Amino acid sequence: MTLHRITHRATCTIRRLPSVLRNSLFSKEITPALLIIYVAVFIGLFNNTSFYGQVWPIYPFTIENLPFIVSLSLVLMLFTALMISLLAVGPMLKPVLVATLLISANTGYFMDTYHIIIDDVMLDNMLRTDRAEVFAHWHQAQHVQDRWWALKQKRQFLWSLP
Repeated sequence: MTLHRITHRATCTIRRLPSVLRNSLFSKEITPALLIIYVAVFIGLFNNTSFYGQVWPIYPFTIENLPFIVSLSLVLMLFTALMISLLAVGPMLKPVLVATLLISANTGYFMDTYHIIIDDVMLDNMLRTDRAEVFAHWHQAQHVQDRWWALKQKRQFLWSLP
């Protein structure tokens, strides 16, 4: 099956969609369900570069692997939409969507920068961190910041001398 034939089939399938569904997907009015789908598609396509970077070497982009790659992406997006729709009910829709986008952006940056995978052990460690451990690290960072500020003030004082 050639790529041209696949795109032709997809185009024909979209044309055969009922007009109600086609109009609701591409209308100017955005319903809550459609907003959840848009956010899930955005997260599935753009915030999972580490995930897709691990999938491409195992399943290269060929015609034989195309159905698997597309179904994997669809399952990822549908699962994301399901999780968002369980949390985003009524007036909580926009705050949950904003929080989801911020969390996914931060975790994506963290995974891409440090080349790690966030798994259940890492989440368990994060949830088991107590207040004393957090403040111990915070006080160390505050001490470094205070020393830096003192050095900066001393340098400015030395530059101001005649």
